[in-house]
Amino acid sequence: MRTKKIAALCITMGVLALLPTGCGDTIQSEEEIVVLKEDAGEPEPESHDGEEIEEEADQGNENGIAELVQAPEQYTWEESSGGIQVRADAPVRIPQADGFKPYKVTGRVFTQADYDQVNRVLLKGEKLWDKDYQAEKKGLSEEPALVEVPAVVSYRERQENEEVNVESFGGNWLYGYATVENEDYFVSLDNDLREDWRWISFAVRGAGELSNYYPAGEKPEFLDSELPTEAIRQEAEQLMADMEFTDFAVGGEEYFCAVSSREKLRVLQEKGGYGIHFTRTLDGIPVTYTANEGTVVEVENGAMCPWPYEKIDMVFDEEGLAEFVWTNPYEVEKLSDENVFLLPFSDIQNVFQEMIFKKYQDFWGETRVEEELCIREVRLGYMRIMEKGNVMEGSMVPVWDFFGSETFCYDEMEEPVTEDNPYKCLLTVNAMDGTIIDRDLGY
Repeated sequence: MRTKKIAALCITMGVLALLPTGCGDTIQSEEEIVVLKEDAGEPEPESHDGEEIEEEADQGNENGIAELVQAPEQYTWEESSGGIQVRADAPVRIPQADGFKPYKVTGRVFTQADYDQVNRVLLKGEKLWDKDYQAEKKGLSEEPALVEVPAVVSYRERQENEEVNVESFGGNWLYGYATVENEDYFVSLDNDLREDWRWISFAVRGAGELSNYYPAGEKPEFLDSELPTEAIRQEAEQLMADMEFTDFAVGGEEYFCAVSSREKLRVLQEKGGYGIHFTRTLDGIPVTYTANEGTVVEVENGAMCPWPYEKIDMVFDEEGLAEFVWTNPYEVEKLSDENVFLLPFSDIQNVFQEMIFKKYQDFWGETRVEEELCIREVRLGYMRIMEKGNVMEGSMVPVWDFFGSETFCYDEMEEPVTEDNPYKCLLTVNAMDGTIIDRDLGY
């Protein structure tokens, strides 16, 4: 699996926030989009990394959403208020579909079928093993023997106030190593889903240095080779197809940084790769990927429970697939075949132009600040929203995301700082009623 030689590229987490970009940059995505044209001619194909994306040959009634929202092809606007300047010169991305349907989602545990479909493709059906460290401690062996680990996925719901420990809940965790084509991989399946903890994952990682990978944005300066991003995207999509993840699509892609899992301070390593983000699709419409994980926890009556968004990430380094991580699978239920109501974009635009200032002025409070917000893309897509205090279930609803960069200088700072990420969302607006959504909180 790691025999392909692909040049490794990453960026350190420390410099991620300091890379300025212009307003004209667009977010890279594999999603096919349609934008409402002013003339009656055929729409121009969008580009991706310099390559054209082919339009659907027969759109039929696929332009329903675009006709409903009546959005412009390009959203332009500029205004300042209270030390904050907002500049927008952004393409408007609208999915090709006749409308959005209402969906209910609930968190679910990983199943044996989930493990088997990943094992069959990524691990070639190989068995799990681990080292018998207990035998080594007892002096039975100078070198720990290898023992087979039963690849059984199980789940036992924890009782209220029951203490968490490996002995009592070992069945909710499956971990071990698999050897594929003379390469070792570490497999970890955390199935400990509970009411006060909705954060589970299934990961396959190269076992050489046991590094975790985190999104880092642009190509790092310390790596001078070019990475074949198109080939990586195609390989990732092929692996997803082989694993039969038919209801996922590319939601984004960027460089990743490697962080050592063996260092106490999780020191950044000058190693990394290029990763593809996959999100769920509903009736062909993708869930919009953003840099917001949905992991901000609000404490209420002593209870705290993060519920990150569902996604699948695949990262490739110079030797091939370095990491596969599937986070928080959903159980999805369609509530109706009727399309939900969508506000016209003119209403969404008015909400944005009022609330973008309020959001950032409230954030800074009395702090003296000079700030520029640069909007580079506006996108309509699905998002999982939950009610405050309810982390057991949520709804998939259409939202407008305004992506861009933030440059600020406050108090005695000598130089301004730019926070930029290809998937940094500056404001999210509910497409049905115009309310503001906090993507970090999930509602």
